[in-house]
Amino acid sequence: MNKLQAVSIAAATLTVLTIGVNLATGSRAFTRYPSEEVAAVNEQDQLGSLFEDETGEVSDGEGVLNTFALGWLPSGPGRDSLSVAAVFGLSVAAVVGVFAYERFTRHGTTKQGKQAPV
Repeated sequence: MNKLQAVSIAAATLTVLTIGVNLATGSRAFTRYPSEEVAAVNEQDQLGSLFEDETGEVSDGEGVLNTFALGWLPSGPGRDSLSVAAVFGLSVAAVVGVFAYERFTRHGTTKQGKQAPV
């Protein structure tokens, strides 16, 4: 197995595992992390008044989800830039880089390692 095959297999495996994490964490569009601000809003129940019906009773809402989700797309800079698209992009860059390295380091030689005729 040459370097290109090994990197291609590793890149494909990493991408498939990242998609698995995305599906396991709810298959959200954007990456998100638990937030102290969202937890505070959920505890205060300030959103309850938005869900009052005509009688003034508040429907039983779950609040805003405040869990980790690895998204298909990044939601911002820093740690929020981790996403399936980012991992896939890095995997493609690694494969292209190894391909280019393999292609251009053998420039000027034949497969047997001898100097190519001019």
